[in-house]
Parts: sequence; structure tokens; C-alpha cells
Amino acid sequence: ICLTNETHPRVIMSREIGSLKRKNKHKIFGPYPNVKTSSDTVEIINKLYPLRKCKNLPKKYCLYYTMNECLAPCVNKVTKAEYEPIIGNITRFLNGNDTEFINLLKNKMTTASDLLEFEKAIEYREMLNSLEVLADKQKMTLNDGVTRDIFGYAVKDDLINIQIFHM
Repeated sequence: ICLTNETHPRVIMSREIGSLKRKNKHKIFGPYPNVKTSSDTVEIINKLYPLRKCKNLPKKYCLYYTMNECLAPCVNKVTKAEYEPIIGNITRFLNGNDTEFINLLKNKMTTASDLLEFEKAIEYREMLNSLEVLADKQKMTLNDGVTRDIFGYAVKDDLINIQIFHM
């Protein structure tokens, strides 16, 4: 998952981490266990935080602005100061501090439920479930105190890639 280093940042999913990091100094997070969890995470972030979604800035505001999912930098003057708290929240979440993010989702779910907007409440509940799956699949705990060496390899054509993990 990439948080772009543009004037008006975006959260995108990418597989080209090396070139993205070198060219524009974007913030890169991951790797994630599979593509589905990565795309779900990007979708959740984009629904909760009003960063721009358009690759190129259009001449007029888009559908995301009318749904309050974008600050519409294409037609509004959005300052860096307005982006800083949003970027901070997203960065903390993607670095693993998800309590604030989960509390935000729970609050939105409760508010939607209180306003009798049950479809929105269900959507927030599904987002919470997706985040739990993401967190669970990335945890591996071995509490037996045994030192391990884990070997992995891949062969393609005349090339071999070997990984060794010391635990």
C-alpha cells in the first residue's frame, strides 16, 4: 500500500515498490498476506478519509466529493495543514497502530445505527471484520522459546532465490 507524496496525496495499491520509493519518495507499507486484504484496506481508508482518488486532477469536482469522500482539490484550495492530520492517522494505522482507526469505525457504525441508517452500519461492520482478518493473518506467535532457521526457495528458468530467516 502506497501513500503518495504528491501535493494532494492518494492511497493506492502498488506492486512497484522500488521505482515508487526512488522516484517520488512515497511512503510504502506492507507486504500484506494477499491482494484481497490489501485492496480491502485501501478501499476502507479511501471511504473513511477524504483524500483524492483521481489519478489526474479533473477540471470539476467528481462523485467522491458529492459523497464526502474527497476534499476536491480540483476545485477547492486544500492546504497541506488540512492533509497533515489525515496523513498522520493513515500512517499510524498502516504502521500497525489500529486502535484509533477501529474506534473511528465503531463510532461511525454506532452513529449510523442510531440514525437508523442500517445499511451504512452494516458496511462499517464489514469494514471492521475485514480489518480483523488483516490483523489476524499477519500475526505469528511462537512462545516456546526454541531458536529456528526457516529456509525458503523459488526456482525459475536458470535462477534460484533463497531466503533464510533466523528466529
